[in-house]
This record gives sequence, C-alpha cells and structure tokens, in this order.
Amino acid sequence: MISFSKPLFPRHLRIYSVLACLFVGTGVGWSQTAVPLGAGWPYRRKLTVAAVTSRGPGKPMAWARFYTNSKRLPDGADLRVINSSGLVMPMKLLSVSPEDDQVTVAFETPSPGTYFACWGNPHPGTPPPELKIERGVYLRSYRFRPGGNHSPGGMLSAFEHGRVIGRQMVPNIFLGYNPFGFSRRAMLLYSGWIHIVRPGRYTFAFDVAQRGFVKLGRDILLSKTAAGGMWGRVRFHRSVHLRRGWHKVVVGEICLWQPAGVSLDWIPPGQFHYHPVPPQAFAAAPRATAGILIKRGSPYQADFNIMPEAQIFVPSDHYFQRYAFSVNVPASFAPAVRWQFSDGQRAVGLRVDHEFLTPGDYTVKVVINQGDHEFTAVRRIVVETEMYSRFPYPPTDPAINVARLISGYQLSRLSAEQLYRGVRFFEHYSAYRGLNHWAIAWALSTGREPARQVIKTAVRLARRMEIKRQYHQAANLYLLVTRKPISRMAKAKLMGHYAFTEGDFGQEAGKALAEIEHWRKQMGHMPPAAARVAKIAECYAAVAAGNGPLAKKLARQTEGPYSDFKKAELRQGELARNVESYIDSSHFDTVRDLLNRWDLEFPDAIVQGFTRMERMKLMAAMGHLTVAGRMGMAFVKACPDSFYAAEILHRSSKYFKSAGHRTLAMLAQAMLKKNYPESPYAQGH
Repeated sequence: MISFSKPLFPRHLRIYSVLACLFVGTGVGWSQTAVPLGAGWPYRRKLTVAAVTSRGPGKPMAWARFYTNSKRLPDGADLRVINSSGLVMPMKLLSVSPEDDQVTVAFETPSPGTYFACWGNPHPGTPPPELKIERGVYLRSYRFRPGGNHSPGGMLSAFEHGRVIGRQMVPNIFLGYNPFGFSRRAMLLYSGWIHIVRPGRYTFAFDVAQRGFVKLGRDILLSKTAAGGMWGRVRFHRSVHLRRGWHKVVVGEICLWQPAGVSLDWIPPGQFHYHPVPPQAFAAAPRATAGILIKRGSPYQADFNIMPEAQIFVPSDHYFQRYAFSVNVPASFAPAVRWQFSDGQRAVGLRVDHEFLTPGDYTVKVVINQGDHEFTAVRRIVVETEMYSRFPYPPTDPAINVARLISGYQLSRLSAEQLYRGVRFFEHYSAYRGLNHWAIAWALSTGREPARQVIKTAVRLARRMEIKRQYHQAANLYLLVTRKPISRMAKAKLMGHYAFTEGDFGQEAGKALAEIEHWRKQMGHMPPAAARVAKIAECYAAVAAGNGPLAKKLARQTEGPYSDFKKAELRQGELARNVESYIDSSHFDTVRDLLNRWDLEFPDAIVQGFTRMERMKLMAAMGHLTVAGRMGMAFVKACPDSFYAAEILHRSSKYFKSAGHRTLAMLAQAMLKKNYPESPYAQGH
C-alpha cells in the first residue's frame, strides 16, 4: 500500500524537477508560475489521465469526478491538483456541495500520466491558478430574471447578465434534461470547439424545448425565439461553408416553465442524413480515472466506491435508484465488511447494492474489520429526484432486482414517505409479493403525509385485500391509518370506511361499533363536519351490529345537505341511476364510492334500506354472494320495519342458495314468511 509518510522524491530531486518545469513550461503550454504544493494536505487520490490524439485550442486538460470525505472544506477551497512532481496545476472546481462528498474538477494536463487530487488542509492559503476551459463540451447553468429574451440579442444579453449556478462537462450538445435539476427559470450554455477535417458545406439543424440559439464563431447561425417544445424533426437548419481547422460553437437554451432539451445535428460533406454532432468532433477533454483514497502517514485508509447502477419508475412520479458500494482493500486482506445507511438499512459484504426510495441527503458508513484492526469511513451522497440529474442515461432497473433488494428492508426504520413509495412499487409491479407487509408498515408509520394521499392509499390497499377476501385485514387497515397525524376530518372519513368495510364484509360488527364509539369519545370535540361523518360511521356500524334504535337515533342527529324535499329526491334518483349503470358495466369501485357518498349525504338512507339493497347487488356482482346474504340478514334484524325488508330477505335467501349455503337460505325464507306473510316475496316461496 502506498504511504505518503515521506516525500515522493528526495529534496534535491524535487528542486531540480521544479526548475526543469519552470524552464520548459513554455514548451508544453503550462503555467510558468507553477509552485509546489507544500505540507498540510493529508488526503489525496491518484488521477490517471490517458493520452489523446486530438489537440485543440486552449491548454490541454482533463476532468475528474470523485468522492472525498468529511475532512474536505464545505466549499472545496482546499482542493488542489498536482502533477507527479508535486506542482500545483491550474484547475477549476466545477461542482461541490456542503451536503455531498462528491466533487468535479477540471485541471490542466501538460502531458498524460499521473496526477493527484489533494485536500484536507484547513488553511489552504492562495487558491490555485484558474483554468480556462476550452476543451471538451463545457456546460454552465445560469439563473436569470425573465423578460427581454425574445430575440437573439436579448438571449445573448440574458446570458451576459445571468449568474452561474452550476458547471459540468458533457459528452456533446445533445441532452433531453437539465443536469442541474428542473427549474422554471433556467438557462443552459454549451460551449466547445469543433474540429473540421474536411472543408466544405455543412448543414446544421437545431432545436430547443423553448428558446435558444447557435453561435458559430462570432455569428449567430440559428435561433429559435418562440417557445413550443421540441418537435422531433428538422426544424431550423442552415448551411455554411467551413474551412479546415477549429471553430468555436456556443449553444444557449432558455427555459421558463418546461423541462430542458437541446439538440444540435449536422450533415457533413458527402453525407445525406442528420445526426448529432459526435463527441469526437470536439476538442478532447478526457475524464481522468480516480484511484483509491490515500492518507499521508497511514498504511491503509478505509475507502469505498459509489457507482450508480440503475433506476426504476414508480407511479405517479417517483424513481427508485440503485447504487453499488464496494470497498477498496489490498489483495492480502480478508475483511469482514459491514455497511450502514442513513435510511436505517444495513448490509454486509465487499460489494453491496442499495435501493434509495426517496431523494435526499444520505450518509453511508462502512466498517472494515481485518484481524484485530477496525477501519471506518463515512461518506455523504445526494440522491436527486432522478438519477440522470447526475449520471446521464442510467439504465432501467428490472423490477425483480428492486423487489429482491427491498424485501429484506427493516420497514420500521423507514420514513412514512419511503414506506408509501414502497407500497406504490408493489401496487404497480403486482407480480412480486410484499404489498401487505409494506401496507401494514405504512399504516403504522407516524410521519406527516398529505391527508388526501393517506385516504386514497388506504382505500386502494383495502380494496386489494378485499379482492383476496382478506376482509378483516382490510377493515383493520383503515383503523390503523386513523392513528396517523392527519386532520380530524380525515380521521372521521377513514373511520367511515372502516365502518362500511367491517359492516359489509366483516363478522365482527359489534366490535366495530364499540371501536367507533370509543374513538369518538377519545377524539372529544371535533369540527361539526367531522363530527357528522363520525356519527354516520357509527350509524352504519349500528345497523350492521343489529342495533336499530341507536342507528335511527344517530341518523336523526345528522341532517343532510338538502333541506328541500324535491331536491333531495332528485339527487337520490340521480345516484340510484348511476349506481345501477355502473353495476351493469362492472365499475365496482365507482359504485362503492357512489354508495358511500349517498349514505354520507342522506344518513336516513342507511336505515331505510334502499342503499343496503344496492350494496347487496354490488356484492353479488363482485362474486361475494355470502357477504351479500349476510348483509341483508343483519339489516332486517336492525330495521325490521323497513319498506324494503321483505325484498332484502328474499335477496338474501337467493344469494345464500347460489353460494351453496342452503341452511342460511332456508333461514332467510323462514324469517320472510313469518315476519312478512303479506309480502308477494313471501307468497312466492
């Protein structure tokens, strides 16, 4: 293992190398003011720069992206790049963040070979000479004030007065996103030198998502001043005669409200089709390969690599992002390696994959045990909303990989938002087990979430459980979710869903009624609207439990929104027609929503029986024949004086018989004949 406890070269050789560099500096195009780095820089990484055949305007350069550690200054002021002789190279810090240990630097490379990135000096002193970037494709992001950019001149002026907020090297001028994140007021400026080997007439085509321009040399070649999106075809094109040599190209893009996107295509002489200007046409700026972390005076420093692997889309607008983490250890090591992630998850192994469910700032800790020695390293990474914000063109992760990884997660350590996204993953990719497990963990989580999202998610999950005839689990889910930190109105609505579900499907209606009564007392004073919904939930549970007097009392206490009798009848008639229509067309979830709304708007309907009969029809259409029969029997027990009682018993008998429960069918028939002998339904048996 390399140790820097001693200088790289003896003192007299270092003096000679410095003098030699100063004498030959003009010949290699490198600064004549290069100075040695000096002492006080404990951390470094080796940067290997490969040789390139292409030259170009400006100083030869390379760029590197690598992870430092928590010893770096937050603004990166202590970052330096030196050559193998220890001389500080001109450089430019492209990206650095106080929350992230990843940095990107561009630096002068008089020749290919070995360089070192150094940091960790709390008093770095004079900054290094600044590199002027002329090689590669250099991308800058600006923040600006809108207005005055409706003409080519106005766009140029906007860039002149804008403030740079991000810098990056990109492969070519062809991107469908903003690497610095979505912004409603973003300007992106690409610059580079194109090498023309074959002189002749070149045709350029250009488009941007909104407004932009192409500047070739000193002149604006093409411009688009009217926003309208990228149209996916050759829009703005122009032919120019180019001589052999280097030509500077600058492309500006202004985005006010849409995502960024830019393309620069060409047709060189002798060709007939457009294609993006390729990376090899630009002056080369190779990416240096970063080596392992080294600490001066230490035989081994714990270090690990972070590699983005893939991402997967999770509706409605989320991405899970998979990263690989691997330790750098000598070949002689046989270590035990443990990983700890700040989202509460753990892993073991020389190389592990981890799925990040939400964007955010994370820390990753590795503990390496080798014999009696323990080495640790902690690194911070920022996970963006989408992986391509930092890593262009990430592949799509197979769902089976994601399911395998997150199935072993400790769910109690995840946040409510992370659990919610896990639920959405298993909902969307329903071929993989785990939905119920994640659903219960999400229901038990107490993090803050939008109330509307909570209710919609609980309804979706409960109905999936009902399809699998997990009726008690579905009702219990609603009960668990009421403990989340949401408004009392939202809690009351969830309690209503609990009452409807347990009352329709469950066999513990008495327990449900007691649960709702206890919950209402626990809540104490509630807003009138929430109190009304809670009473309606209790009314429904009372009917299911056979407590008719309580149900009627609660129904009288909850007046509906319609004081005019005619308007109320018209509204209920509209609901009835819609319910029947959606049952016929098998839109069962819509029917459930309509019936719930009906009972909430007209609590009297709960004890009158018509909505109960419609619910029985719905259950039968869904294949829950036994449930439909049981619902009818419970209703007649609670409200025997209902106008629809005889018909409901008749339907219960029919549903029980179809389900193969002949004893229950005969019991329903006996109740019908005994209690309603005058009914035509009784006379028909």
